[in-house]
This record gives sequence, C-alpha cells and structure tokens, in this order.
Amino acid sequence: MTYTHNSPQKDFIRNKWIEFAKEIYDGKGHTFGIITFPAEAMQDLYLFKQEGLIDWQEVETTSKDGQRNYKIVKGNVRCFEKKTSVFNILTEKLIEAKVNNDDFCAYVVSNYSRIMGGSDKTFPVDVVNLDFEARLYPNNKYPIDSTVKCIFEFQKKHKRDISLFLTWPVVENDDIAEYKDLLHSVIETNLDDPSALRFKESFENKIGTIDALEYERKSIIGVAKIIIKKASQNLYTLSKAEFYVYGGGRQQRMISLLYNFKYSDKTGQENIIYSNDVINSLVDVVDVDKII
Repeated sequence: MTYTHNSPQKDFIRNKWIEFAKEIYDGKGHTFGIITFPAEAMQDLYLFKQEGLIDWQEVETTSKDGQRNYKIVKGNVRCFEKKTSVFNILTEKLIEAKVNNDDFCAYVVSNYSRIMGGSDKTFPVDVVNLDFEARLYPNNKYPIDSTVKCIFEFQKKHKRDISLFLTWPVVENDDIAEYKDLLHSVIETNLDDPSALRFKESFENKIGTIDALEYERKSIIGVAKIIIKKASQNLYTLSKAEFYVYGGGRQQRMISLLYNFKYSDKTGQENIIYSNDVINSLVDVVDVDKII
C-alpha cells in the first residue's frame, strides 16, 4: 500500500493521533480498538499499522484500483463512511474490518441500547477519531453533545481509557443557530459556575468577555467544555489535551482537538474532576501552519 500525503498540516495532526494513542494504550489485557472515518487512501490506518497498533496482510483479491485488498490480522477496526463511493471502496479493500455506511452521530444514539447491552460490539475502543469534513452540528436530531455523552457512557461500562480526537471545519456561515447558541450557553454557564472559578479567572484574563471571542476560538472553547463535562460526568479525568488549527485561504480552515482521558474508577467525584479539568478548555491553540 502506498501512503498518500495530502498536506503537511494534516500529516502533523495524524502523527499527533499516533502519539496520543500510544500513550493511552498500554498493550496489556486487550486488543487495540479504533473507531475512525478513514478517507479512501486510509492515511490514518496506514500510520496506525506502521506503528504496530493494527496490522493487515495482503490477500489474493484486488480492488478496482488494481491494488491488493487487506485482511485485518491485528486490532479491532471500525470505520464509518457516509459517502457511498468511499464506503464501497473501504468495504472491498478492508477485510475483517467493520465498515458502516452510516452517520456516526446518528448511529451511536440510535443504537444506544444495543451497544450498552453488548449485542452491538462497536465499543469499547482505545481511540475514537471523529474526523469530520462537514460542519460539526448538522441538525438538531443528533447534536454533538449527545454523541460525546454516548461515547463516554459506552467506555465507562468497560472502564476503558480513551483517546478522543475531534476535527472539523470552521464554517460559521453554514453552522445552524442551535449550534451557535450551544457554544455561547456552555461558556456562559461556566462563567457563572462557582465550582469553575479558575476557568472564569483565566477566561477573563486571556479573553475578557464572550462577545470578545472570535468564532473559531469560541468553537474551540465551547466544544472543549462539552467534552470535558461529559467526561467528568462519567468519572473520566483528563491526562492530556492539545488544540490545533490549520489551513485558511484556499485551504479549508480546520480545528483539531486531541484528548487522552483515564477512567478514575469509583474513587472519582464528578464535581472535583470537572473543576480540575475544565480549565483545560482554555489551553493555548497552536496554528500548525506556523510551526511546520
């Protein structure tokens, strides 16, 4: 298989995915599992294979591009791809991987009972890589906060640590009003929360007021706060967080949030975890274009 390099900025982010995943997965007691949205070229899976987290072998059959197909022989790989043309290619090329022609957000909410009950084996995993090409919150039926809530509840049932990656485009003109209202309200709630005084102090020192936030930064802080809140509600403590942006001009401007969370077992307390971790929704954002 030939690795397809499509941009140095995205390559930087992909290598960060590997770094985080290797820190969260100790290789003991269970097989490495990943949920991802691979492109046709499967760049992320190629890198996970290169690092030994998953593996595949060539089989006798070939796909329409003339290249050999691959049988997964190491790791639990679950792919989601809504675009039918790409779904067909992935289904043909990846044998022993589960490829879903579904919207991931809709899938986890609609199949909540089956996943929690164990008849659907989508979870637990070690990495959830939500790499969106379109807006993060496309409709009100399956909002992103419901998706994140499900992910942590599924993982908590198995007490499995998790690397969670979220990448999406900055498309202010296309984002729906409900999403913009959610970003505003979650930040406003934190500023009024007596258990999040460190957040308020840091926010006011770095930014000032909500109205002073540019949309990109507002998106990062709002979504980061949602993730940390849902994690703490399920007794997950944050062990690592890095935020990146890249692109602009002719290239689509993108946001990428990377997290490692560890399950704190019965000794954890939601309010203490949240109070300690929510400050990390204000970590410095690195512009990849300026460092590569």
